Amino acid sequence: MKQFELKLIVQLFACFSLLSCQTTTAKGGSLKMWYDRPAAVWNEALPVGNGRLGAMIYGDPVNEKIQLNEE
Repeated sequence: MKQFELKLIVQLFACFSLLSCQTTTAKGGSLKMWYDRPAAVWNEALPVGNGRLGAMIYGDPVNEKIQLNEE
């Protein structure tokens, strides 16, 4: 009987540890960021870059401003 209980405990532990490793994803979630209007000032702009060279792009699409920043 003790051997049966030990096997049951080991199997339950294995099941719970495997279930806890599952990852969840957002259903129907998109990784796009979409805005209704362009950034008017620097504080509204989104930073772009690779860690060494960065930029903030803002202003009207016809007359936009690009501010660069180097490491």
